[in-house]
Formats: sequence, C-alpha cells, structure tokens
Amino acid sequence: LSQIRALVLVNLQLVFPFSILYGLIHTNSFIGKFIGFILGVGVLEETIKAIPLYYIIFKAKEPIVPQTLVFYGLVSGIGFGVLEGVDYQTKTNATLDYNQAFFMNIARLTSLPFLHAIWCGIAGYFISFSNIYPLYRNGFLTMAILIPAILHGMYDVFGWSIIGLAITVFSVLLLVFYLKKCKDYQNKIINI
Repeated sequence: LSQIRALVLVNLQLVFPFSILYGLIHTNSFIGKFIGFILGVGVLEETIKAIPLYYIIFKAKEPIVPQTLVFYGLVSGIGFGVLEGVDYQTKTNATLDYNQAFFMNIARLTSLPFLHAIWCGIAGYFISFSNIYPLYRNGFLTMAILIPAILHGMYDVFGWSIIGLAITVFSVLLLVFYLKKCKDYQNKIINI
C-alpha cells in the first residue's frame, strides 16, 4: 500500500496545481519555499498518508475512538516514511559524498519516518473526530490535513536547524497533548 501511495504522490506532483506548488520549493524566495513546502509537499503527502485512515473509517461498522485511529495513523505514517527514506537512499543520497550520505541515510531511516508517523497520527486523531461528530466533519477533516501539512512544511523549510528541532518536539508534544485531552474535547463537543 505504501508503494502504491508513493507512486500516486510522485505522479500527482507533476499535475497542475501541485506541479506549480511543488516547484516553489526550488525558488530562492523564503515565502515561495514556505508556500511550496506546505501546499506542494505537506498537503499532498499528508493526504496520501491518510488514505488508509479514510478507508478504515469508511469500512468501520461503528465509530472508532481517536486513540485507535492515531495508532493506525502512526503505522501508516511510518510505512510511508520508511519507503520515502529508501527512495532517498537510492536516488538523492547516492549523489552525496560518503559522510553526507551516511548522515542522510541514518536520518532518513530513523527520525524522519518517526516524524511522518507523528504527523499522520495527528491526522488520524481528527479523522476519528470527523466520524464521531458528523456535524463538524468538514472542520475536522480540514484540520486533519492542514495541521500536519503546516508542521511538515515548516519542518521542510527549516530542516536541520534549531527551528526544525523545535518543530519536531512541538509535533510530538502536540500529539501527546491531543491524546491526553481526548476525553475533554469529546465532552466539549457533545455540550456544544
């Protein structure tokens, strides 16, 4: 399933409007890169990673609690991240010198799949809420893609810097916070 999603992703990046948005990542403009990484990379990748979650929700006979769909999101995200890491190893990293390639191979196969898992776990959280509370479905589905896409895009813009590290830590803490407050949010939504 991850390989099929990766093929879809690669082909969608060549289709308008994604081709224009994705192309912005190569610009010298900070704002252009920011838009490109969030809308051209983040939205597309987060949507592709969430496909299995939509399928699970669609096939479920009863509502799935957020914690369960977060777990499935973590699995989907890590599968995507590992496949992306292997793809980078065989293409981009193969053009680097030994030291750079070694570092990038380690990063691409350890921390970055973990980040993809975290972001897809956040998507799973909101996708679950969209199923439990259909009155707010559109808002939850928008949050399910936009929050991870913004985090993903910002990480890509800042990369291996202190800001990139802060985005990584914030992503993890955000998912932990969501899971910790899950019952509170459910109660608040019920009382609206």
